[in-house]
Order: sequence, then structure tokens, then C-alpha cells
Amino acid sequence: MIQGTSGSGKSTFLNCIGGLETFDSGSIKVAGKELYGLKQEELLEYRRENLGFVFQFYNLVQNLTVRENIQVCEFLSHAPLNMDEMIEILGLKEHEKI
Repeated sequence: MIQGTSGSGKSTFLNCIGGLETFDSGSIKVAGKELYGLKQEELLEYRRENLGFVFQFYNLVQNLTVRENIQVCEFLSHAPLNMDEMIEILGLKEHEKI
């Protein structure tokens, strides 16, 4: 769990780990991979293959179903997860066509 007062850097830290923000100094290693100094293409590959994001404000495409909103990300990965398993794990089976 990451805790701290407002303005203490929690979101900045998570954004740095996620490769969404760059940092000026220090070191962040994720699964042995150093993030400091990675080029944009390398960060893109890192995010694509290693991370999933859930943002505070959901930016779902309104005219897509739950399944279709999840499938948008399927095309970003070289090895996507099984869609039926994913919907089951997330507890969205009854909502997938909404």
C-alpha cells in the first residue's frame, strides 16, 4: 500500500513506475529493468508488455460494450490475455454486453 498526505508524491511515483512521467535523477527498477533513461519507444514497449492502468476517471468509450472497451487494449499486446477469462476474473460476466 502506498500512503501519504496530499501532495507528497504518491501519484508522481506511480506515474514514474508506469513510465508515464520522466524523472530527473534516481533509479527505478521494475523486474530488473532500469527505467531511468529509457527512450520513448522503450517506455512504450515496457508499458505494453508489463503494465495495466486503472485511472481515477474511467475513460470508457460510451458507444462500446464492456467487452469491447476491454478488447481495445487487446490489440496493443503481442500476447493478450484470454478475453473470456479476463471478464470472468473481473466479475463482469453479467455486464459484458452492456
